[in-house]
Amino acid sequence: MKINKICLYIVILAVGISSTQIYAASINGSASAVINAKIGISETTAMNFGIIAVDATGGTVVLTNQGAISGPLSYELTGTKSKGVLSISSTPGQSLTITYTNGTLTGPGPDMALNVTGITNTNTASLTSSGTDPLDVGAELVVGATQTVGSYTGTYTVEVNY
Repeated sequence: MKINKICLYIVILAVGISSTQIYAASINGSASAVINAKIGISETTAMNFGIIAVDATGGTVVLTNQGAISGPLSYELTGTKSKGVLSISSTPGQSLTITYTNGTLTGPGPDMALNVTGITNTNTASLTSSGTDPLDVGAELVVGATQTVGSYTGTYTVEVNY
C-alpha cells in the first residue's frame, strides 16, 4: 500500500509540473541603436577686440557676433578686430544644444570680465546637410577705470551636446 501511495504522489507531482509548462510563454524583445558621429568643435578665428585706448572712466566694449564693435564715446577702438568663429562638425541634420560660459582676460593689470553675449545658432541648432556649421561669437569686455596698459588674453567656453 505504501508503494501505491508513493506512486500516486509521483504521478500527481509529474502532472502538476507538466501542467505549469502548458501555460508558459516566451517572446523575443526588440532592440535598436542610432550611431552618431562624434561632435567636433574647433576655433576658426580667435575673438579680438583690437586696440582699445581708454580714459579713467572705465566702460564696456561690445563686439557683436556680426563683427561690429562699439564702446564708450571717450574710447578709441582701432586695430584688427574680429568676432570669434568656431566650427562644429557631426552627423548632418543633427539637433544640438549650445551653451557657453563667460571668461576673463588677464594681463599686467586687473582682470577684465569677458561676457559672451551672442552665439549664432544658440540652443537646439541643427547641423546642415554637410554636417558642419560655423558659430559666430560676440562678447562684452568690461574695462576698468584704472586698467593698466598692456596685452590681455583669456578664454571662454562653448559646449555643444546632442
